[in-house]
Amino acid sequence: MTIREHPDVSAFKLAASRFCELLERRPSDIDEWVADVLESVSKVYAYGHSLPEFSLEVDAHIPDDFDVDDDEWKHVYGVVQGGSAGFLLVLFRPE
Repeated sequence: MTIREHPDVSAFKLAASRFCELLERRPSDIDEWVADVLESVSKVYAYGHSLPEFSLEVDAHIPDDFDVDDDEWKHVYGVVQGGSAGFLLVLFRPE
């Protein structure tokens, strides 16, 4: 079983997805929405505590240097600073 197939990881992913969905929608009833967000974030923390330990494979290749120069970092910073939701979605919800 891979880490992605572990039931505790699946439960955490579902809870985190639910939390993100709540934050992305416009609530019709703010009090109900706040209650839902509080419940959802509690589940994210609870499931987070039960995540299994994992490590990288021994033969995994991790480069000593990622070769990212100042211009590339400035570009990434500019994109994030500009508030491009599309890029943030790619960064935080890779699927």
